[in-house]
Amino acid sequence: MEKTVRSIALVRHPDADPPRWLVRRDAESGALGLLVSDRLEGDSYRECLVREVAWTLGLARDRDFIVSSVPRVHLELRKAEQPELEEDWLFAEFFAVELFGGRALEVVDADPANVWLTAEELRAGETASARLNDRDRLLLARGDVLPAWEA
Repeated sequence: MEKTVRSIALVRHPDADPPRWLVRRDAESGALGLLVSDRLEGDSYRECLVREVAWTLGLARDRDFIVSSVPRVHLELRKAEQPELEEDWLFAEFFAVELFGGRALEVVDADPANVWLTAEELRAGETASARLNDRDRLLLARGDVLPAWEA
């Protein structure tokens, strides 16, 4: 049985109105994707995501951001019910991530791979110039994690 265990960051721009959420552009395909970490054996869902956010975004884990202590959603998806999955099982948890201070936002905004999308764009799975990868579209739809008041 093939299974994947992932943690997913919901990084909200600290100043944007309407709120915007962070995705990253894949250098090869150009597709957009959420900030995701595959869980290693012995890792908690949260700990692997803290490490991934720090490494991928170039942030200091004790100064620039905080990951919520509990997930917003835990998903367990089976290929038998979701034929588009590559693996037999996909386990995923979504965590809210908050950026702190001007330095964190400057570092994130300096990386051209980082893109801020509205909740509407995330729900649609695309913008005028790019599309969210299929797996993340599925996870967002099934997790229903974006606040309804941001629609």
